[in-house]
Amino acid sequence: MSTVLAPYALGRGIGSLMAATDRTEFLTTAGRVAIVYSLLWLVGSSLTYVIYPLYGLVEQRLQSTVMARALKDSITADPSMRHQMDNGEISFAIDTNAGTYRDSLAGLYLSVFPAVLSLVAGVWAVVVASSWVEGLIVAAAAILYAVASKPLIAAHQKAQAAFFKENMRSFGVLGNSLGLWKEAVVFSVPQFLYSRYRSDRVTVEKAGAASYAATRRLYLAQGLILAATICTLVFTISYRTPLGDGQVIGAIVSTVGIAVAAIGPLQTVGFGISSLAVAISQQKESSEKIRPHRRAEDVQSVVRHDQVAELSKLLTQPPHRPIWVLGESGTGKTTLLEGLLGLNSSEVEVPRSSGYVQQSPGLLNATAVDNVIFGRDISREAAGDILSTVGLESFAPQGSNHSRDVAGEEGKVSGGERQRIAIARALVSDGDLVVLDEPTSGLDASSRAKVWALIERCAQDRHIVVATHDDSAPIREDDLVFRPSRVGAPRS
Repeated sequence: MSTVLAPYALGRGIGSLMAATDRTEFLTTAGRVAIVYSLLWLVGSSLTYVIYPLYGLVEQRLQSTVMARALKDSITADPSMRHQMDNGEISFAIDTNAGTYRDSLAGLYLSVFPAVLSLVAGVWAVVVASSWVEGLIVAAAAILYAVASKPLIAAHQKAQAAFFKENMRSFGVLGNSLGLWKEAVVFSVPQFLYSRYRSDRVTVEKAGAASYAATRRLYLAQGLILAATICTLVFTISYRTPLGDGQVIGAIVSTVGIAVAAIGPLQTVGFGISSLAVAISQQKESSEKIRPHRRAEDVQSVVRHDQVAELSKLLTQPPHRPIWVLGESGTGKTTLLEGLLGLNSSEVEVPRSSGYVQQSPGLLNATAVDNVIFGRDISREAAGDILSTVGLESFAPQGSNHSRDVAGEEGKVSGGERQRIAIARALVSDGDLVVLDEPTSGLDASSRAKVWALIERCAQDRHIVVATHDDSAPIREDDLVFRPSRVGAPRS
């Protein structure tokens, strides 16, 4: 509103200056014009940012809520779809999903709302400063602006959506390449991954160029309409004005300034609307990555339900000893264990479980005790006791490393310590089932002995299923052993 009133005040002031009869009146009027114009300009340019800290707080809280909700949605997604998704792509999708809300809020607050107010105030101010003819010209320009921008906005939206899609795909390629850094170092071929990723980025660059070209077309079209409007206003006012009329010269300045202030923000509205449309499209696409809907043609059946059912029958017997899942690499032991827990299929009836250790377990960016508790109703004393049992006394509540993060930028532990923390996390709580996939991988002989003793003790009152290649595993002749096979019937 103030940005529209500022040129109106300037134009009226110029008219008064040209009508001044002496030096004193001229200087007095000039001072008033300078003060009023400066104040209106200051208010118009700064008012939006007076409450900017509040806007920033709302924006950040909205992003935090959206990202936390997206994390939960990804965790609780259909297992038959979720296990096929790359975590790097999902992370990018969660960040993008939150970004769409941020961009939408910014578009509304910084673009659409101010521009609509400026247009309404501008049409009114043009009528006051000049006549209803100029008011109609400004209104007609706004309508032409909208009509001409519509197909360009649609093209801009399409180009932006394609650019986003390529970026998301390439982000997955980047994550894949980063995961192979050790192989690249050992094979002495870092240039291979560089060249491969650089080649993949070509499609992203082309999509980006198309997006920027669409932006250029939208800006140029809108700029031409604004220039034509200014030209028409100046000619219209001048055509019906007597030569040398100071008030009319002021009206020209006012009208042109108001028109620019009123119509100019519509350029940002065009991009704001396009950005909103793109944000909606990105939100839908990223949500599909975060919580994919199950479609028959997308589900890759990796679970042998007959083998899961066969293994589940062994869990009907009273617990006494570990149940061993043995077999050569490639026979599907990990797939079987995850199928037993319902982590790769939504068609399996999952028993109540209390623990799971993956082959490459992950840890929270937190202390070892917090990792063992993992949001469950477990006391810090119980967490400390089981950490001591697996040989990690220094990470217990009274240990020297009790406050040390075990993952993230601030924390680092050895592979063996990571494995033992994960084992402690799986075995600490009561439950019907614990699944351990190569639990002693990376442990020395002493640590393996402690872990196997703990597993045998815990197996006395709950079912513990263990897949292992460890020759030191305490497998007895009368233990239950299940040998999965991708071909033929399961054997137990």
